[in-house]
Amino acid sequence: MSIDKFNICVQDALSAVYDVGHETQIERFPDSNIFLKREDRGPIGAYKWRGAYTAMRHAFGMGARDFVAASAGNHAQGVALAAKKLGVSSTIFMPRTAPQAKQDRVLQHGNGQVEIRLFGDSYDETANAAKLFVQENNATFIHPFDDIHTIAGQATIAEEILKSANIPDILFLQIGGGGMAAGVSGWLKQHNPNIRIIGVEEVGQASMTASIQAGHPVTLENTSIFCDGTAVKTPGDLTFEMCSRNIDEFITVQEREIYDAYNKLYKGLGILPEPSGIIGLAGIYNYIAQHPDDVAGKNLMGIITGANLDLSRVAQISTLASTGQHNRRYLQFALREQAGSLLQLLETALSNVNVHDFRYGKSEPSIGYPVIGFEASDAELQNIVDILNRENINYCDVTEEVPTQGRGIVSASYFFTSTQFYHISFPERENALRDLLRSMRDAADIHYFDYAYSGENVGRALMGFDVKNPQKFQDILDNSVVNSTPASDFEVGLVKGSPCRHLRALPKL
Repeated sequence: MSIDKFNICVQDALSAVYDVGHETQIERFPDSNIFLKREDRGPIGAYKWRGAYTAMRHAFGMGARDFVAASAGNHAQGVALAAKKLGVSSTIFMPRTAPQAKQDRVLQHGNGQVEIRLFGDSYDETANAAKLFVQENNATFIHPFDDIHTIAGQATIAEEILKSANIPDILFLQIGGGGMAAGVSGWLKQHNPNIRIIGVEEVGQASMTASIQAGHPVTLENTSIFCDGTAVKTPGDLTFEMCSRNIDEFITVQEREIYDAYNKLYKGLGILPEPSGIIGLAGIYNYIAQHPDDVAGKNLMGIITGANLDLSRVAQISTLASTGQHNRRYLQFALREQAGSLLQLLETALSNVNVHDFRYGKSEPSIGYPVIGFEASDAELQNIVDILNRENINYCDVTEEVPTQGRGIVSASYFFTSTQFYHISFPERENALRDLLRSMRDAADIHYFDYAYSGENVGRALMGFDVKNPQKFQDILDNSVVNSTPASDFEVGLVKGSPCRHLRALPKL
């Protein structure tokens, strides 16, 4: 594709996109030389409106009236917004797994001009269905990234950067299919060739990096899906051509680095973008760590590409963000099944930490294997480890174990024949968990404990008790700050069906 054609398309985009949207701000990250282009502040909470409207407006001018798109999120919303503005019908294919909230936003932006069709369980299946529909109905397909007009629309981001007072020395661009990276890098390199541009991909979906190394577009067999908005197996032909010509360097980031970026961004600016929207910022911190001399005294910029985060993912991201900053740790312990052993652990090795997560199910008659999650710096963790070693307490770090991330709780159902299960709530304050255990010590043995800090001012746990002193146990439930309701038969059935296995083999006591 010629540069002249690209330039003509960008000029057309610049005269069009502000019919439906507005320039987005550039915000300085507190106490740093990092600047963020806030595309999450756009009319659909992401940058995709730029390319979608530019491509549809051009096709509309050529006589097209029926439009089709395939998308699980932001591109679909951009097409819907353009359909409303142009007054044309659009059929948007979305995967059957698309959350209802995203479907609702598409319909809201479309305002009666959009029909949603759910098909397939992956983007590839959905896109194939959309393209077949295009052929059968003589409609116009609006590609989410590999189209010159879509790319030109995304390039309007670059023009806003050039007009600002904060032109970066190094710009970090996340890459999915490559539409934004192609457009922004193509426009910037023409008008300010001294800008260094670095493409950033999550390591499990780095199709552009693999293509650059191969010298042609390649298809990945699998992609990770945490950053679902950039999970593209094959970059476009046009985007590959433009990115290979205009991007100076390609780097990849680990999921842990994305979690760390979340932590920093929320503490610095109080925002939670969608996972793909923060990859560029993760790349900045990666580059700073790897090349401190190269970035000294230079202005760095990333783009927050989207804010359409499903509410259901907030808890997951909060937990993983703490883990990514190496703050949240999960240790599994081997403790003798005797009164006070857990409380003793909390009052010795873990006396100065806040417990955020507690998982335990009785699986052996004489040994318990609780998993405790807490927040601690590297220095604090080392102090805890020193105490554990000194006290000869068996433990292992299970922070990265799959059952830990999936809230696996091990138990053996034959221990629960007479166990009473309750939902327990207590004030979420310092030492509240320890106080609860102290109050229960002489009244009942705990056979099951599932607790995770939720951010509320009330702690909630599902607990199973082998009652030793019925009267005292009932007094605790009736008269203390603890509130309780019996667990349902369904929930108890789930607990009793838990697999009897451990996260990792620990030395026998």
